[in-house]
Amino acid sequence: MCRSRAVSPAVDQRELEPVALVEAGLAIACGQAAPARSLLGFDLYRIPDEHPFLRSLALPRGDPPDWAGPVDELVRVCATLGLSPRLELLAERRARLRAALAAAGWVRTLAVPVLAEPVRRVARAEGGAWRLDAAAPEDRLAATLAVQHAILGAAPPSADELAFFRACLADGSVRTWVRLDERGRPVAAVSLLGGPPAVELAGLWTRPDRRRRGLARSLARAALARAVETGAQLVWAGAANAASEALLRGLGMTAIATLESWERPAGR
Repeated sequence: MCRSRAVSPAVDQRELEPVALVEAGLAIACGQAAPARSLLGFDLYRIPDEHPFLRSLALPRGDPPDWAGPVDELVRVCATLGLSPRLELLAERRARLRAALAAAGWVRTLAVPVLAEPVRRVARAEGGAWRLDAAAPEDRLAATLAVQHAILGAAPPSADELAFFRACLADGSVRTWVRLDERGRPVAAVSLLGGPPAVELAGLWTRPDRRRRGLARSLARAALARAVETGAQLVWAGAANAASEALLRGLGMTAIATLESWERPAGR
């Protein structure tokens, strides 16, 4: 089940710069999916495999003078839990951690630009978006996840994945909007993850046969218009490729940081 979790350690959200807001918001999203295990310098989240967007990872906490010890502890704990050591960080805030990871033989597996904009209390056209909530019919939930999985090259969703998705929709940790075709089938979707101080615009996709019709843009605008309801100060998104970055910039979002994923190769 998804669970709510307050920012920890406590922070004054009004004093956070945009990059720090994103870092805090990412921790909130992960904490809603799984309780944090506090380690030296890291929070480790063992996120259930059924989560539609997140997977197990560690996030840096604080900024110790020497990252070697915390990194070694993370590796040991992951080994006891049967997890592959993986963490995400914002490069602009974590230069010394990045150096420590490289020295320890970790590999950077992903680096994407992060774009963001303040949450605005201005109405935007929703373009026919339909809110997918916990009361949605099972076939509509299944169809939404099935298309997302197919686009990612994954197997069709299991019953456990559908149940977990419904639970996330119920507690608000995932908020999803879809566009439907004339037969009521989802042809595009977008989600907001997490809660204050920053929410993530994620899972933006369009069915291949319906692309280049502005569906993704209209859905993203719908989600941005409703972000004020989350109480967050900032909406952010990672741009997986040039096309998604162009779409996000077209929505008024600007690049503020680089999100990196680091992993420790097996046997290191």
